[in-house]
Amino acid sequence: MVKEIRLTKRANKKLVKIAEYLEDEFGTSSAQTFSTRIIDFLEVLSNYPNLGTCTDNKKKIYGFVLSKHITLFYRLTNKEIIILNLFDNRTNPNKNKF
Repeated sequence: MVKEIRLTKRANKKLVKIAEYLEDEFGTSSAQTFSTRIIDFLEVLSNYPNLGTCTDNKKKIYGFVLSKHITLFYRLTNKEIIILNLFDNRTNPNKNKF
């Protein structure tokens, strides 16, 4: 069953921030590649919501490593997939991930 995907404000801000950083540092092509990769992943995720690794069984939170630098965290509900955050894997792992 295909589930609808919704982004939290935090996740949306992180996506914009990452895209802006990539464009500033590496050019428009890199930012577009990242955006395309995210869109493609979200399409796959909507069809296969259990694709990620369960990081919190009680809250039904999953994580998926998009690249060596970024992990995407999401929560499953009966009707939708809520993208919670994009976490920079190079930061302190004790920081709040979601």
